[in-house]
This record gives sequence, structure tokens and C-alpha cells, in this order.
Amino acid sequence: MKAIDFFKRHPLLFILLFVILMWGGQYALRGFWEPDEARFVYVAREMADTGNWAVPQRHGEAYGHKPPLMFWLINAGSAVLPSPFGERLPNLVGAALALLAVYGIGRRIRGAGTGLLACVIVSTAVQFWETCGIGQIDALLTGLELSAFYLLVSGQSVRRTACASLLMGLAVLAKGPVGLIIPLGSFLAFKWGGKERIGMGAGKWALVFALSLAVPAVWLAFAALGSGTDAYFKEILFSQNLSRAAGSYGHVKPVWYYLFRLPGDFMPWTLFLPPAAVFLYKTDRMQLRRLCAWCLFVVVFFSIPVSKRGVYIMTAFPPLALILACAASSIRENRYCRGVAVLFAFLVPAVFAAVSMVLFFPWTRWLIEERVSEYAAVQLPDFVPFHMCFLVSLAFSAGVLAGIRKGSWFVRFCLFVSAVFSLCSWIVYPAFNELKEPMEMKEIAQKYIPEDGRLLLYDIYGETLALHAGRTGKRLDTDAEMLNAMQIEEHGVAVFLDKDAENLDARFGCLTGDGGTFAMGSKVYVWKVFDLQPEAY
Repeated sequence: MKAIDFFKRHPLLFILLFVILMWGGQYALRGFWEPDEARFVYVAREMADTGNWAVPQRHGEAYGHKPPLMFWLINAGSAVLPSPFGERLPNLVGAALALLAVYGIGRRIRGAGTGLLACVIVSTAVQFWETCGIGQIDALLTGLELSAFYLLVSGQSVRRTACASLLMGLAVLAKGPVGLIIPLGSFLAFKWGGKERIGMGAGKWALVFALSLAVPAVWLAFAALGSGTDAYFKEILFSQNLSRAAGSYGHVKPVWYYLFRLPGDFMPWTLFLPPAAVFLYKTDRMQLRRLCAWCLFVVVFFSIPVSKRGVYIMTAFPPLALILACAASSIRENRYCRGVAVLFAFLVPAVFAAVSMVLFFPWTRWLIEERVSEYAAVQLPDFVPFHMCFLVSLAFSAGVLAGIRKGSWFVRFCLFVSAVFSLCSWIVYPAFNELKEPMEMKEIAQKYIPEDGRLLLYDIYGETLALHAGRTGKRLDTDAEMLNAMQIEEHGVAVFLDKDAENLDARFGCLTGDGGTFAMGSKVYVWKVFDLQPEAY
């Protein structure tokens, strides 16, 4: 209790420590995994190398898929912090801002204890934890959106409105118009759900739109004065918004997609929601309406476009976490909820124990690798990390079971779930680095590619390969394009997926014979050294 009281008085310290506990292992120990994280770090490094800070570059060409805020922060972090922690500064900023906002809203609703509990709950929802650990833009976007939302609902003074507007402008600079739409729409839904007046006159609305749109407008002006082309602006302003929403970039899902996706992404807390909602319906119906309206707006808004992903509805998780935090006393007394906690207390250590035992015996490791080698290149991690996870999770699960009899199980269960995710961050995920990273590329590049040379990539973007090689990549989609690039480079390395690597010697007569294969995740790559003299052609 003394620790809880201390953190109630110092919420910022609690949130910073909790962010490090939950995601610090991934930030500091895990490599840059594909697809998104390696791509963003690669684009940021190319931005720094070229000095083109207004228009991001990928393989020497304008990268119009995302605005530049994420890449700026990656470069800022890498300038002051060691790698890979520095490149994950956007994750840390996004997670901390999101939890500060959740704490602030919870404190306004029920007090500091509710705010802290809501932070723990939302952080240990599967999708929220996964997104804040992996270097995607959505963690940063969520932090900016939630911070702006908190400032809007906590009062409409000119200062708070201006700060919220600037945060929304930064959110637009992170991932486009949703950075403005989601905070404003959530704010309106939250107010209408509680049957409250909006409390913003025409002057404040004008301030909101003026400041929030001014931030991306300034960047677009610099981009136009720099190397921004008409094709780049068409892609960043239209294709990446309208075309993506229409499903042109994939992720096409039915309108009811989130009805099935959201419950799984909010696990394990989804199982506690029904009794929590019933309790709030009986005791604080207005609060339940406000939180449900906020969540419903986010889900409905992202259900309309054809393109859908789980990370799009990250801002729907905080209101659900707040429902659970407000109903903590009811959950603690509910027999069904106690049964769910007991189930997880037994299940999680059992899973860690099973995985540890499978990886411990050589014959079981061999059996798995042989069975799945037909479909993927497998390099299983050592059993030791999972053995440690089993022991730690077993200790926390014992605390949950002891708390069941004492009536203090809910807080202990929150600690148990937090410990499990922390173990995954610090121990489990880093154990897969060798499987998820092309470690061979650095040595290959140093030996065969000149420092000013380019890594040639056949029908693959290969940002991960170029990032680890420390060379600028170049994608070629046909044999003719690859041959032309080989003539320009004269000496270097070309990389192919194994499915595109048939008859390479016949297709490309300048291969030296040096080369090999390596695996990364489920993909197998073939690399070949080429060497030619321009006069031969």
C-alpha cells in the first residue's frame, strides 16, 4: 500500500518506470525486425545520410507512404541514445504520452488509483502491448491522439485548446488526417455520451483547426521548396489516404471485422468486461455511456473504410480499460472473474513450461525443425529463456492464487499479467533476434560491396537487408533492370528470394560464383556476387 500511495503522488515516475518495465527489453535488446520497424529505421538513416529532412527517402527515391515525424524522432533518438534504444524513441514517447493521458482521464473520473490501474490494464492488452513494443508509427500516433483528447476533455481554456491543437497537428504529421479526426471525434462522442455541452465556441474551433493544420502545412511548404515532386505530394496527400481507405494497399476486411478483432486484441481483459459493464450500468450509468461512446466512435469510424488493421483502433482500448478500472471493486468480488484469474494463473506457467521442455530435448527440437522446414527456415532459440519465464511466472501465479483467498487477487492478477508481458519483452522476444534478422548481411557487404556501392534487390524492397548491410539498396523488378544496375555498379552483391533464384548463372553472366543462402523468418534469400568491366558491354 505504501508503494501505491507513493506512485499516486508521483504518477510521472510510475509511468516512466512502467514503460521501461513493459517495453524496455524490446527497446534495448531486440533487433530491427521487418517489415515496418526495419523500414522506418532504414528510411530515417537515409534521410540523415542525404540531409533531406523534408522529404523522406527509400533506396534513393522519395518515400511518400508516411509523413516525416516518425523519421525525425528516430534520428533524434539515435543522436543522443545508443542503438537500438535510440531508434525506438518514438515508441517510448508514444507509450508514455498514452499512459499519461489514460492516467489523467482516470484521475478525473474516479481518482489517482483508478488512473494508475487503467494504465496497467491498457498496457497489458495484447494489441496495445505489441504495438508499443514494435517500432510502428501507431504507438506514437496513439500517444499524441490520447494526449490531445485528454486536454480537450479536461477543460477548454485557450492554453489547453492550443496545446491540444498542436498535438493533433503533430499526430497529422505522424500518420495523416486521422491524427485530427480521432481526437476530435472521440471528444465529441465522450461529451454527447454524457449529455454534456461541448463548451467550445466558434473562436476555439477556429483555433483548433488553424493550429492543428498549420503544423503539417509548414512541413509541406518546406517539402515543396525542397525535393518534393508532384508525384510525391499526390501520394502523400491522396493515395495514402483515399486509396488506402479503399483497400488499394491491401488489408481488405469486411465491415464487421472489428467485432471479432477487438475482443481478441483486448485479451485477457475482454473476459472481465461483461461484469464490469453491468456494475457501471447499475452504479454510474452516465460514465459508462461516455466511455462506450468514445470506444464506439473509434470502432465505427475505422469500420467504414475497406482497409482495416488491428492497430487502427488503439484508441478504443483506453475507454475499455477505464471501465474495468472503475469497476475494480465489483470484479474483485465476482466469482466468474476469480475463475478467469485462476485459469490464467495455471495456464501461463504451463505454456512456458511446455515450450521450455520442448526446446530442452534435442530430439523434439529436431522434430519441429524437420516438420516445418518445408514451409519456413527455422532456427529455434535456446530453452533457457523460457525456463526462466516459467519460474518467474510461476511465482507470480502463486501470488494470484494466494490472493484469491484473501480477496486481494485483482491487483495481484494485474501484477501477474504485467510480469508475463515484461518477460516477453526482456527475455522471449530478444531470443528470436537471430531468426528475425539477416545477421550475415553486414559481413557480406563489408567484403563485397564498396562503401559507395548499392545493394541490388530483385523484386523485393529489402529494407532490412540494406539496413544491416549498411548500404543503400536498389529494387529491380526484372532481369533487364538487374543487368542494367549491375553494369552501373560494376561490382557488388545481388539478393534474390529463393523462388526467383533459378538459373541465375544463365540469366546473369557476370556472376563470379561467390554467394550463398541465408534465412530470415520464413524467407530464404540467395545472394550472389557480380563483377564486370563496362567495356565488356
